[in-house]
Amino acid sequence: MGLSVSVIPLKGKTELLSDFEEIGVNVDLSLLNKPFLIQLVLLLRKFNVAKLSLHAHLPRAELIASLTSLRNPFFTSRHNAEQFFPRANRLISRLMSRFVILRARKVIAISFAVREFLLNSREAKDSDKIVVVHYGIEIQKKTESTDRSAVDRTTSPNPEFKIGTIARIDKQKDFPTLLMAFQMISKRFPDAKLYIVGNGSLLHEMQQLSRDLQIDHLITWRGRIFDIDDYLKTLDLFILTSVYEGFGLVLLEAMKNSVPIVASRNSAIPEVLGDDHELLAETGSSLDFYNKVEKFRVNNKKEEVLSYQEKRLGLFSASKMASAINLVYQIA
Repeated sequence: MGLSVSVIPLKGKTELLSDFEEIGVNVDLSLLNKPFLIQLVLLLRKFNVAKLSLHAHLPRAELIASLTSLRNPFFTSRHNAEQFFPRANRLISRLMSRFVILRARKVIAISFAVREFLLNSREAKDSDKIVVVHYGIEIQKKTESTDRSAVDRTTSPNPEFKIGTIARIDKQKDFPTLLMAFQMISKRFPDAKLYIVGNGSLLHEMQQLSRDLQIDHLITWRGRIFDIDDYLKTLDLFILTSVYEGFGLVLLEAMKNSVPIVASRNSAIPEVLGDDHELLAETGSSLDFYNKVEKFRVNNKKEEVLSYQEKRLGLFSASKMASAINLVYQIA
């Protein structure tokens, strides 16, 4: 689109540095891991030049940008249906969120579910400031080699029924429901295996639960991986048991790789998959998740579900997302 883009990381590791540089994005590390708020504000003010827009996400970055942006337009994105400071006092979180939004030209919510949460929780007061721009993903056409590899796997001797998920192992993702559902699935389908990608604070607790349920030998805990597409292509079914999602980008990744999805019917998930997706399950119900998986396999729903998901995926292209964000910049 002809825009000049700089990324200014504030903390952590620069794992995406080479990815940004490869596509021509300038990465400025001068603020990286600086501990003091005032120092960060003063350093960031050097970027206040003509025709610059600041766009921030997550509390630390949003607060710094809101205090820095004196004459340049400031934008923020909200990516989850949870309070601004998840572990802080609700009133403090609400006040800080409102302060940031007051300073911002526009707030980009990545789903209508996030917009609704901001207003209902009173973390945002001015509904006119909130613009919904859905996530997008680059959609690649299927290749003959990709289709052939999928056929080869399913016709190999003693194939497994591979079920997988990608999620932080924390309360939001509701792993107890996943594991209890899989216990029932494994009894109904002895060839079922569960592959879990992700780390989190509840990892050891969930591993212990899998042992208590006597399914640990059927589960592979893969931790964090970078070959997401390669992993997804090995699955027969993707499952997401979250109690809420701001959007669920992983759903687009699964759809892009032609993996049927079973997921919770809540927050932004039906917004992504569509209310008519027949494998949406009752939140927190391991029995309903089991029922949806059984329905999928016994009734051979794969082609029907994939055809539906392919149509949904077309609504969420990366180019649509970029154009919508650029329009927010232009009209704010």
